[in-house]
Amino acid sequence: MFTTDYTEDRTAGVFMIKNIALGKVFIGCSLKLRDAMNYYLSCLLNGTLRNKALQEDFNLFGKKEFEFQVIEFCLPEEIKRKKEFYLRFYRSYSNGIYNVMNYRPVIQKPQSKPASRKKQKEMFYSV
Repeated sequence: MFTTDYTEDRTAGVFMIKNIALGKVFIGCSLKLRDAMNYYLSCLLNGTLRNKALQEDFNLFGKKEFEFQVIEFCLPEEIKRKKEFYLRFYRSYSNGIYNVMNYRPVIQKPQSKPASRKKQKEMFYSV
């Protein structure tokens, strides 16, 4: 899906790294798509990409089984919204996605106040 609606310099947008063999995709966005492509390719070739699943498949299948595609050029203020749209879309309609789900920490109950010095001594000597 390429859009050509914008007359501005089209360097910002949403991209995909696709594993052709498996049909899995990684969705990303950047204000400078060319720089993003160079960064990801360099990391993958050097084995330093932080996305372990994508790195492992790249090591297994090789460069020829992956492609970098611009999904949509967009204005900088639209990037995050567009990326979220494509993440939802490809989660539903692809063979898998390399993007890690957003981490949501478990909310824990606040711990009670620590025992006072006097109480600690009482507990220690009562044993």
